Amino acid sequence: MSNTNLIKQRPVKIGLQTTLNILLPYLVEKLLEQLKSIWFIVAYLYFFQIVILGLPVIYATMVTAGIAIVAIGLMFFMEGLRLGLMPLGETIGTHLPRKTKLPIILFFAFLMGIGATLAEPAIAVLKAAGSGVKPNQAPLLYSLLNDFALQLVAAIGIGVGIAVALGVLRFFYNWSLKILIIPLVVTLTGLTLWSFNNEILSPIIGLAWDSGAVTTGPVTVPLVLALGIGVCRIVGNGDMTTDGFGIVTLASLFPILAVLILGNIHYLQGDYYGAPNYIGQLESSKVVDTTLQETSKPILKSEIFSEAEFAHYLTTNEIPEETEIQYKGGSVNLVDGQIVHDNASIIIVKKISQVRPYDENNWDPHSNLISDLQETATAALKAILPLCLFLFLTLKFILRERLADLQIVLIGIIFAVLGMAMFGLGINLGLTPLGTQLGSNIPSVFASVTPWGMLGQQGPLISDGIGGRLIAILFGFFLAMVPHLLNQP
Repeated sequence: MSNTNLIKQRPVKIGLQTTLNILLPYLVEKLLEQLKSIWFIVAYLYFFQIVILGLPVIYATMVTAGIAIVAIGLMFFMEGLRLGLMPLGETIGTHLPRKTKLPIILFFAFLMGIGATLAEPAIAVLKAAGSGVKPNQAPLLYSLLNDFALQLVAAIGIGVGIAVALGVLRFFYNWSLKILIIPLVVTLTGLTLWSFNNEILSPIIGLAWDSGAVTTGPVTVPLVLALGIGVCRIVGNGDMTTDGFGIVTLASLFPILAVLILGNIHYLQGDYYGAPNYIGQLESSKVVDTTLQETSKPILKSEIFSEAEFAHYLTTNEIPEETEIQYKGGSVNLVDGQIVHDNASIIIVKKISQVRPYDENNWDPHSNLISDLQETATAALKAILPLCLFLFLTLKFILRERLADLQIVLIGIIFAVLGMAMFGLGINLGLTPLGTQLGSNIPSVFASVTPWGMLGQQGPLISDGIGGRLIAILFGFFLAMVPHLLNQP
């Protein structure tokens, strides 16, 4: 026996500086990967808001900090997904078809589809979207996103669960994807047309079709593909790689169907906002302030007349420029072809000469970082841990398999929870305010509007209404297309 075999191997200890020297380049590389995926969207939104619309970004410091937190959160989340959830999904996808029967496989696929959907970061964004919907304009959409938010998420999850189970079932019976896709698309088209012709139902069409995109995110797709490829490897007869993508196709369509059905159920029951059977709180009895456009906001000093202006008016009785006359109370009559206000208070109001921010702060004073972080951390735990627990229990008690690198998987799960919490916080601080104000301001290209968080009116920037609307359409087109092209491998 050689002397080297007699030497007891000891773990190598490295100092803090050496550890940082090893980890820092790796972390920078991963952060740059996430910045690469979001930089165009952020730069595009800033450019359109500042250069094209000529408007400042409200709460600019908060928005920028939020976007930075989004990038860091995505870095931790994607690394956690790679280290934690993916090994679980791949192991189960490989062993499940060999050790269990079809009913158990289908039940597992159904539950995994639901769990993966709840763990998607985009679901948290979907939940937050309800605060921006005005109930009087889209009552059913408002109720789905607020009063029935849990039902909405459950419907989307069940839709994905059914899709995954049906996708696995077709492997066992070698069904063509066409016989599932064609009837489903026809049904979706019919329900969409039915909803389009109803003023209450039509606003939920966008929500339904967007739900299909929400479920094809970084959690659902890898887990679903791992399961599909694993099952197809054992029981399938075709190309296991391409056939695995069939489940993702179904998982993007069934949630649309689920949301449309849910919306129609509540429409028929008449229990949405303002309907006869609605039991929630109406807008008139609560405060709703999400766009900073409340008429009760205080008047800024720059909007009132100075003492010198008032004295000049008393001396000359001349109405100052950039003003408008308002009448409060009294009655209005047509006398000898003239409009006469009797017993009315005459109010001279100073107009706003140019649009400017309603709030000059660079950070939303109503934002509570501690509360927001607690909320997003709780949501992350509720989304990630049940899915991981389900996968662990399946692996241990049904498949009776062990993970080779349990510690690494646990670290990955911690990273995933941390990343999802930071991602949600960054969305609340950065992308949601930026997207909301830009979405509200885009109509100023072709119409006169009060910009988000601003005083005064702006627009139309292009007098030709068709040309302005075309620019707004092209804005959305390039916002969706260019990031996809830039992120191609």
